[in-house]
Amino acid sequence: MMRGTLVKFADGESLRIATIPFTDEGFAIARSLDELAKVEGGNAKRMKALLDVCFEAVRLNYPHISRKELSQKLDLESAYAVIAALKARNA
Repeated sequence: MMRGTLVKFADGESLRIATIPFTDEGFAIARSLDELAKVEGGNAKRMKALLDVCFEAVRLNYPHISRKELSQKLDLESAYAVIAALKARNA
């Protein structure tokens, strides 16, 4: 059974997002979140950083998903819901 918070994506599908684990993958996600907080240079760079974090997060429970597939599921609302789920905050 997968653990985590169920997040509804822009395409209507819901995926379960795990909280950040204390593993190599979790520390990589934490570093990506740190980078996201420091993004400068406009919305395109921020959206790319958001996609990076969401891709790493979704792959914890769904390792088969491609970056392109995820990008077609996301919008800003669902991207921020993924981040909230990672941090164990109500999405």
